[in-house]
Amino acid sequence: MGEHGLMEVRLTGGEPTEHPDFFSIMHAFRDEGVYVSVATNGMWNRRTLAGLCREPSLWVICSIDGGREVHNRFRPGTFDKIITNLRCLREHNPSARIRVTTVLTRHNNKQMFELGKIALSLGAESITVIPLRPQVRNPEVVNDMVTAAEFRQVIEDLIAVKDRLGIPFTTTMETHYKSIIYRDPIVRKHSSCAAGREALNLDYNAATQKFQVYACSYSPASDLTASSTVRAPFLAGEFALDNLSALAAIWQDESAWTLYRDLSIRSRTCQDCTFLKHHQCTGSCPIQNIDYSAINADRDVLAQLREQIVRTGEWYCYQHILGSDETGGTSDGRS
Repeated sequence: MGEHGLMEVRLTGGEPTEHPDFFSIMHAFRDEGVYVSVATNGMWNRRTLAGLCREPSLWVICSIDGGREVHNRFRPGTFDKIITNLRCLREHNPSARIRVTTVLTRHNNKQMFELGKIALSLGAESITVIPLRPQVRNPEVVNDMVTAAEFRQVIEDLIAVKDRLGIPFTTTMETHYKSIIYRDPIVRKHSSCAAGREALNLDYNAATQKFQVYACSYSPASDLTASSTVRAPFLAGEFALDNLSALAAIWQDESAWTLYRDLSIRSRTCQDCTFLKHHQCTGSCPIQNIDYSAINADRDVLAQLREQIVRTGEWYCYQHILGSDETGGTSDGRS
């Protein structure tokens, strides 16, 4: 893949460090000149921690969802071990890059300064805050989502954290804050969401001995138990390990990425918005603003997805967050 232009790979899971060949996989990519990042829960055993402490050019992206009490509410009993592991990594591998990733909810939206202090104590280079969205497998999480006004306050708090503690941040909101948001010095993105436009997911299907290619890990494509008919519009293709050139062909096939690259498949509000027109925003999410229970597998699924996306606004629309029509559209003030 390195020979075919792959620049970065992010090893994810589940928990990637629990794979028996984790280190061999990481080294194989690195030997081909591919930059490797690891999305992890930080719950490493001694062997894994020792191995990570010896790794050059290591980038660890670790989930911490607030202070001890709030974090343990979502990931019970894990906070202390994660902090201990990361501090050990920092001590024994000073060159390792650490990023703290936080899922933003109503339970931690007032904890940005505490997160900043945690990041500072770990020697982390940045914080990434990802606002919770309704999930394919558990739509009830909508009750834990922050409002647009709360999300904007979180961004303002993160700016204050950056100014006072020196910890930069990234999030899914960019347009009016683009000059402030942290730009990774190695892996550059042109937009806050790279799915299907700058990046893709690969899952190896052992049953078929092929890689499945898709844009977003939150989509039904990542769920092997989901209806094959519903999964189909989200799957871009598949290829065998001995046919890597097929991946380039899949990537260049615009029809395989319709939901992500066709900007006409965005909400009506987006269609009138200058942010979308000027490519400052990727528009309403084609994955997590959808009611999958309303999809009829006996009808054209892509057509149904298009219908839903066009009439469903983005949960965290810039217009709603900014509270004005600076974007060129009409703000409905939803919060």
